[in-house]
Amino acid sequence: MDKKKLSEITGIPNFLFFVILFLSAYIQTVISDVFSLNIFFSMIIFITLILLLHRITKLLYKLSK
Repeated sequence: MDKKKLSEITGIPNFLFFVILFLSAYIQTVISDVFSLNIFFSMIIFITLILLLHRITKLLYKLSK
């Protein structure tokens, strides 16, 4: 398997990943505040959302080949 950069696989520049990370932390606090959940439960919800997004991007990458 040839090694590719993360930006080549996803099509997203590297600096955008940092922006997405900061946004994800903000969204996680919003989830915990809005639903008045424990931060642990909001983290679980957020991780499942990230995993779904990861699956979708992998599927799109396979389809684009």
